[in-house]
Amino acid sequence: MKWTYEQTLTRKYGFLYLWCFLAIQSTVCLAQDVQYHQRFWIITDEEWQPPLVLKSDEIVPRPRQQISLTGGVNWYIQSFRIPETEQYVVDFRNTSVIGQFDHYIYDGRGIQIGRLSGGIQNLQINPFMLRHGRMVRFFPSEYVILTRTESPFFLAQPEPFIMPLDGYSCAVKWGNTLVLVGLGVMFALSFLYLVRYFSQRRLENLYYALFVFCCMAYNSTALLVVSDLFHLNWFYLISYPMILASGCYIAFVMTLLNIRKRSYPILYFLGLSCIGLFAVSAVMAILFPHWSLEFDRYNIAVFSVYGFVSGLIVALRGSRIAQLYLLANLSFSLPALVAISITRFNNSSTLLIEHIGLIAVLAEVIMLAFVSEYQARQRKKMLEAASKTDVLTGVFNRNYLESHIDQCWSLCLTEQQPFSLIMVDVDHFKQINDAWGHSVGDSCLVHVAGILRQSAKRRTDVLIRYGGEEFVVILPNTPLSYAYSVAEEVRLNIEKTPFFYDQNRLSVTISCGVSTVIPNYDMTIYELIEGADQALYQAKKSGRNCVKIYNNAREVETRLIPLARDMSDTAGISEQQ
Repeated sequence: MKWTYEQTLTRKYGFLYLWCFLAIQSTVCLAQDVQYHQRFWIITDEEWQPPLVLKSDEIVPRPRQQISLTGGVNWYIQSFRIPETEQYVVDFRNTSVIGQFDHYIYDGRGIQIGRLSGGIQNLQINPFMLRHGRMVRFFPSEYVILTRTESPFFLAQPEPFIMPLDGYSCAVKWGNTLVLVGLGVMFALSFLYLVRYFSQRRLENLYYALFVFCCMAYNSTALLVVSDLFHLNWFYLISYPMILASGCYIAFVMTLLNIRKRSYPILYFLGLSCIGLFAVSAVMAILFPHWSLEFDRYNIAVFSVYGFVSGLIVALRGSRIAQLYLLANLSFSLPALVAISITRFNNSSTLLIEHIGLIAVLAEVIMLAFVSEYQARQRKKMLEAASKTDVLTGVFNRNYLESHIDQCWSLCLTEQQPFSLIMVDVDHFKQINDAWGHSVGDSCLVHVAGILRQSAKRRTDVLIRYGGEEFVVILPNTPLSYAYSVAEEVRLNIEKTPFFYDQNRLSVTISCGVSTVIPNYDMTIYELIEGADQALYQAKKSGRNCVKIYNNAREVETRLIPLARDMSDTAGISEQQ
């Protein structure tokens, strides 16, 4: 069973989502925290420092158990009991976008017994790759952990949790695999389409490469790849690249869907307005860096809506590219809207909201790569068709003749079947050009080509504009009698069909030369073409508006020669020795 390009795209896309779903499910099932007594955000002064001895009357819960996503200093407390001596990991659920953090550990008497530090802006090396997890050994007792988080902004609510080391190590594997595979795909695609831009100079390739690269910069920073592998601690690599990505995405959509001022004026104006809005948000992000990630949320919503509306409008006009793009847009928009709207998970400790965003971006860039590749294939087909099609008449041109006739010749040679060719010339065409102008001459050629198309009745029959006012009809597996009848039928149809130009009726006739051979290894295709050309010359010499047959006893079946001689309006042409 042969799959179409669209079916193959859908299958690969389904496998991607299935793999991501299994990764999420495995992460959820493996994540089992300790049993907590209480856990909540607390109210403190800005200069408050954790005491060496913690007293319960110093802890005041926040009325609303959420923190501001625009950053700041926040404190979180959790108390729990450890049943047996074991290695545990203290990490954060929901998000990894944390500038700096400190875990202050207290025993059952409220005495501070340890401190664990880290964060994207912290220079300490993470013991667990791509995670903020800090390992600690607990003995059977009651414990309290007081956590301080400080960050320019937060993607979601960074709630600390405690998990046994063995369960934690297994739970984070799927998420880390998703991160590394996803970023690897993004890097490969951005590099590929950047190379394509320099080789093809097509702007959609540049916009797509920049969009993917900016998404890769955001995800690699938010998911600790940059800080862990390259020891770069610039926190704003999380927010600033997505502002640029938003503008690149709008430009890519406008280029991909061919949104121009003349064809789609409203969409064109909206696209430019969105890019202008993103430019303003870039300036605002520099002036108010704590709000930069919030600007990203709004920008993502804006370009998702613009992409959907543009794709829908263009798709309704029958664009296959727009229809495929709509699928890509929806695959991104649904998980992306989840990622930018929720701030915490209820059932998972190691699954991060950044993972949902990565899945959304990964699905989008892969689907857009398929859409872009499909567009490239269609463009290539159009260029190939244009190189083999006559611009004026819409029939095949001489370039196609040279490539196609060899295939037909080889087939007839193998099967030992007759191969016929009709050469057609418009009578007195130069006089039409001289008397009425070249525009009338062009219209006359279109008129003749339209009637000649009727001669190509079978799938194997091909009409070709040979040059100037000459046409060729290729008839493989065709005896002389049928080829002659086709030529005569076309000649009569053109003679009877009036040609009008500006209410003027012009008389148009054609002359035809027919040649038929049974190919063998001692002859070439040029002998067939030469025979039809000689027959056409004889038709012109005989007064035009007639059909002549190239009669060669060596090339035409002997059973066809008497038939040709009996035709009243034909004359044999002796082969020139």
